[in-house]
Amino acid sequence: MAANKKNRFLVQVGDTFRYVETPDVAFFYSEDKLTYLHLFSGKRYIISYSLDQLEGMLDRDVFFRVSRSCISNIRSIRKSSRYFGSRLKLYFEPECPHEVLVSRSRVADFLKWVDGVV
Repeated sequence: MAANKKNRFLVQVGDTFRYVETPDVAFFYSEDKLTYLHLFSGKRYIISYSLDQLEGMLDRDVFFRVSRSCISNIRSIRKSSRYFGSRLKLYFEPECPHEVLVSRSRVADFLKWVDGVV
């Protein structure tokens, strides 16, 4: 992991706190003014960071802001397909609870990131 990047998150589960290692995070997404951390195991937790804040905390070799509502771990993306309007539709494992489209303005940067050119 790159220097000075967040390597774990503290999440609250009821009255207890749990540490989640950043490599275990499949993606982060925003929905209804909440930000969720979604693990490869399928579990999800609400976190107190916004996606804008997270973008600066995460290793850019591993995580990419694929849309306004989602930051993805490279390991969670199973495939992408062309989509209307020169966009890309992404498919995740584990599955994301909502459709994720890479905007036309982000497609070139996304493809470079996936290809390992950061």
